[in-house]
Amino acid sequence: MLGQWAGGVAERIGPVLIATGEESGDDVRVRLARTGSTSDRLYVSESSEWADVAREAEQVGAVALVVDSLQTLAIDDLRPASPSAIHAVSLALPAWGRRHDCAVWIVCQVRSDGDAAGGTRLPHAVDVVMELQRGLLATSKNRHGPIGRVKLRMTARGLV
Repeated sequence: MLGQWAGGVAERIGPVLIATGEESGDDVRVRLARTGSTSDRLYVSESSEWADVAREAEQVGAVALVVDSLQTLAIDDLRPASPSAIHAVSLALPAWGRRHDCAVWIVCQVRSDGDAAGGTRLPHAVDVVMELQRGLLATSKNRHGPIGRVKLRMTARGLV
């Protein structure tokens, strides 16, 4: 879903960087191509270091950054997925986005207890929290007002 969004933004507005620590860059590119998201302004980073991702986003002049996922990024000397790293990255990403006038999407895993990784800190650091479960996309937080729910289905060209 975010790949489709990123492709549209790259095509219509400006460069987008997808930072993926969950999958290889080649796997992400195959998925992007399958959904028609093939803009030459759509970039993929495989770095798991926040400093490298930020530098790459700045180099391409990204208007949007998609981080998949929060748990895969290391920051400073903190180990990825550690509570300290998740906390530091969840604060650094939105702050960086505001400084660079860049939309930032943070994908995070859900823990076995049903809460997002990052605990209660992450929702306070971001403007919108969205959840996709069984084809239903819903917001559980939105600083800008209610959005509601959207029913999605998977097709050969992606989510519609």
